Amino acid sequence: MITLYNMYFDICAFFTFTLLLIYHMLKKKLPFMQYRLYTLLIVYGIATTFFDTMGAMAIQNPFVTSPFVKYSMNILYYAFDCLTMITLLLLSLCLAKIDIKMSFHRFLVWAPFTAFFVMLVTTGATKLFFYFDKSGNFCKGLFFNIVYTILFYYLVYIFVVTIVYRRVFSHKQIVAFGVIIAMTILTVVIQAIFPHILLQNFTVSLSAVIMIFFIQNPEEVYEPTGAMKYKMFSEFLDSEFISRKKFLVIIVHIRDYRIIQEKLGSESVDRIYSDVVKFLSKLEKDCIVSMINNRAFVIKIKHIPDKNPDDYVNAIVERFNNNWNNGNDVAVLTQQTAAIRCPDDIRSISEYYDAVEAIMEFKNIKKTVLQISDIVDVVRLDAIRTAVRNAVTNGGFEVYYQPIYSTEKKKIIAAEALVRLIDPEIGFISPEVFIPMAEKEGFILDIGEFVFESVCRFIRDGNICDKGVEYIEVNLSPVQCMQYRLADRYIRIMKDYDVKPENIVLEITETAAIGSPVNLTRNVDTFVSNGVKFALDDYGTGYSNLSYVYALPFDCVKIDKSILWSSLDNPKAYATLKNTFYMLQQLGTEVVMEGVETIGHIEKLLELKCDYFQGYYFSKAVPGVEFLEYLNDFSISTELSFAHSKYD
Repeated sequence: MITLYNMYFDICAFFTFTLLLIYHMLKKKLPFMQYRLYTLLIVYGIATTFFDTMGAMAIQNPFVTSPFVKYSMNILYYAFDCLTMITLLLLSLCLAKIDIKMSFHRFLVWAPFTAFFVMLVTTGATKLFFYFDKSGNFCKGLFFNIVYTILFYYLVYIFVVTIVYRRVFSHKQIVAFGVIIAMTILTVVIQAIFPHILLQNFTVSLSAVIMIFFIQNPEEVYEPTGAMKYKMFSEFLDSEFISRKKFLVIIVHIRDYRIIQEKLGSESVDRIYSDVVKFLSKLEKDCIVSMINNRAFVIKIKHIPDKNPDDYVNAIVERFNNNWNNGNDVAVLTQQTAAIRCPDDIRSISEYYDAVEAIMEFKNIKKTVLQISDIVDVVRLDAIRTAVRNAVTNGGFEVYYQPIYSTEKKKIIAAEALVRLIDPEIGFISPEVFIPMAEKEGFILDIGEFVFESVCRFIRDGNICDKGVEYIEVNLSPVQCMQYRLADRYIRIMKDYDVKPENIVLEITETAAIGSPVNLTRNVDTFVSNGVKFALDDYGTGYSNLSYVYALPFDCVKIDKSILWSSLDNPKAYATLKNTFYMLQQLGTEVVMEGVETIGHIEKLLELKCDYFQGYYFSKAVPGVEFLEYLNDFSISTELSFAHSKYD
C-alpha cells in the first residue's frame, strides 16, 4: 500500500526558512559564533525540509523513482534532521558561554550522531533503520525508533544546559528554550502517531523564528561610528582566547583625545572617528574595530602566517601622520600603536585588559610605536616576580654558554656564561626583564652566586681546558659589585672547585664602575691579586668613557653589537667603530665584538684586526652539554677560512 503524505507543513517550513535566510543575510554580518550557528540552523532547516519533501514524493511514486534516489533522499533527510537539532543544541551552549570545542561537550554532542550516521548510511545493506520492500514501500527497520531516542537526547541536553546555566541566560531565553522543547516533543509524538503528517520541520522553522529574537542584531552591536561596542568586542575576544585561536590585536591609543573633544565637539569627533574606523576596517579582510571610551581604537585581525604585524602598524602610523578631514572637520590625531600577538604575547582576556591599561600608562613616553616588551613586561610583572622567587628557591635557573672565537688561534677559546629562566607557566623570561627585577627585589646576589658556582662546577666537571677553552666570562651586576666581601666569597668558591684564576674572566659594565667605586675597587683589587682578569662589557651603550679602561685593570673590552650593526649602512657609525678599535688597540686592550652574525660582519672586523668574535654566526647561547658537543664538532667553515686568507 502506497503511503500518501501531507506535505503542506513542509512547504510552509521551506518558505519560512527561506524568508528567514534572506532577512538574516541582508543584515550586517556579525563575527559571533551564535550568528554563524544561527545561519547554519537555517541552512540545515532548508536542507532537511527539501530532502523530506523529495523523499516523501519518491515514496509516493515507488515505480517512477529508482531505489538509489529513494534511499539517498531519506538518508539525507534523517542526517540533516539530526544536524539541525545538534545546531540548536550548540546554539544553546554558545548562548550559555560554554566553549563548544571542549572535549567533554564535543564527545557528548557528536558521539550519538556518529553512531546514528553509521547505521543510517549502511541501512541499505543492513535494513536496521529503514528499507524499501519489493513493492517500493517504505518500511521501518528494527532500530527505526532510535531517531526519536536521539532527538529526545538532544532535547534533554538543551534542557539541562538551560537549567544548569540559567543565571547566564535571560528570563526570555529560558522561556524561549522551554517553548521550543515543548513544541518539539509534542511534534515528535504527533508525527510518531500520524507519520503521514510531515509536521516536524514546520516546528523547527517556528523555533528558528523564536531564536532570531535572541541573536544579536547589528544595531545592538555597532556604534554610530561603525565601531563595535566595546562590551561586545570584549566578549568576542574572550571567546577567541577560550578557543585558543591565533590572532592579532592592534591598539591605537589617541593621546590627545580630550583636547580634540573640547576643540571640535562630540558630533565632529564622531564624524572623524567614523573615518578612522573605515580606514582601520580596511587593514585586513574581516578585521573587527572597536573603541575604548574615545581614548583608543582596538583592531582584531585573524592570524595570517605570512603577514608581518609591523606592516599593519606602519600603515597606521603613516596614515595618522596626516590630517583627518571630514567636511569642515579637520584634526591631527597623535597616537601610540602596539601590535599584540595572541596567544603568544598575551593568553587571556584579563591579560588583554592589563595590556590596554599598560598602554594608557605610556602617555608621558614620546613613542609612536610601542614594542610588546614595553607592554607584556608590565602585564606579567606579578607573574614574573613569582617565577623569579620560585626559581631562586627551587633552583630553577639554568646557565647557558655562548662561544667566543679567537681570530689569532682560529678556534673557540672561551665562552660567556649567561643565566636563563624558563618558567613552567610563563615560558622563557628574558634576562633583560628578570635581572633588573631580581636586583630590585634583592634576589640578584643569590642568582649571581648560583651562576658563578655553576660555572666553576662546569669548568671542573666538563674538563673544558682539555677541549681548548681557556676561560669562561661571568657577568657581575652593579648590585653585586657593591657587596663589600664579594671577592672573598667568590675566591673561596673557586678554590672549592679547584678552578684556576686564569679560567675566569669577570665582566662588569660602565654602570657598575660608576655606581660604587670604593667597594668596586676593593673587590677588583682582591680578584686581581688572586689572578682573576676583568673585561668591560657593553662598551658603547653607556657613557663610552675610555677613562674606565685605563683607570681599572681591564684586559679586554667587549663592544656592544649596536655599534657593529649601525656601521653597516651608516658611514659615521663605521667611523666610530673604526676609531674605537684604534684607541683600544693603542691602549693594548684586547677587543671582543658582540653580535657577529654574518660573514660580512666578520670581513669588516678582520679588516679592523678584531681579536675575538661572539655572536650567532658561531652559536647562540646553549646549555653546557650542548656547548661541549659544539666544541667537539667545531671546524672552520670554507667562507670563514677564505675571509681569514684575505686579511691575514
